[in-house]
Amino acid sequence: MPVLTQLHIDVARNATDDFNPFHDPRRWKNIANNPFGGPIALGFQLVAFAMDQVAQHRETAGQPHGLVDDGPDYGVLRFSFAGAVRPDTALEVQVRRANDRLAEHGEISNRVLIRDGQGAPVLLGSHKDCAKPGPSKLAEPPPDLPLDRIADRSFTPNGFFLKRKFLMTANAKNFCTASLVPQHRYIDELADKVRFPASFPLALVSCALLERARSQGHDFERQPFIYTEHRFVVNNRLQRQLHSNQVIHLLVGPARSTEGAGGLGGSRINSIVHDCQGVLDDGQALFEGVVTLAPLEAVLHASAADQASSIKPR
Repeated sequence: MPVLTQLHIDVARNATDDFNPFHDPRRWKNIANNPFGGPIALGFQLVAFAMDQVAQHRETAGQPHGLVDDGPDYGVLRFSFAGAVRPDTALEVQVRRANDRLAEHGEISNRVLIRDGQGAPVLLGSHKDCAKPGPSKLAEPPPDLPLDRIADRSFTPNGFFLKRKFLMTANAKNFCTASLVPQHRYIDELADKVRFPASFPLALVSCALLERARSQGHDFERQPFIYTEHRFVVNNRLQRQLHSNQVIHLLVGPARSTEGAGGLGGSRINSIVHDCQGVLDDGQALFEGVVTLAPLEAVLHASAADQASSIKPR
């Protein structure tokens, strides 16, 4: 089984500018009521590993996937976090075909589960590639205000926070390596191949979320939040056309309260949801979706309640 180390975590957070103290080998100790006993892996780092495992599974089975030029136009991703991954943890992944009937409509879907070395689930979800993902439910950026005219790390008139990033092959290769993904499958200069994995632009959302919270004075050590769920739709056609030094405008919407799956325990707890988009210079959406986060304190409380309710008197 592949093993994820602190070096992998450091490379992933450096490649994506993720400064969350949960991943920092020095600052994790400052997080209030941190139960993990050390730094933990990035959520998008685990998602990247899962997505590549799905792609490899499909290649072995001779099935289409979003990387190939004639593959489906859209990818629909949904991942829930069930646990945290500490350094030097072995990872076991299971990929299964979800529904054979989808192939009749030009779709293919897989379920994926990642467990740690002790067999405990840490990530579960699904990856579907399809021709039509359905209508967008997200707010669009202001049509009369081009994003390139809005200052980096500022708010748009409709309340979205804008973080501007440049796609660099070096960062993408480092992120692949950090996520236990063979980088040559996506970028190989001698083969004249540059194909950014979809997980890399998605991973930049964390930086945008952190920058938004920081601009509003959030204290990451006293008020820690953790991911509980990711849901995204990726335009595979645009993803296959990305090139080095291309600009991507990351948009993070205002927080919305919701009741969702708790993760790290499974209870339903009060969480917050952010609408997110990755928009190219021509205004086309590379991806859009939502991320769900929960206060660490609420997740721990829910987990403790679940454990207490599971104890039966003898």
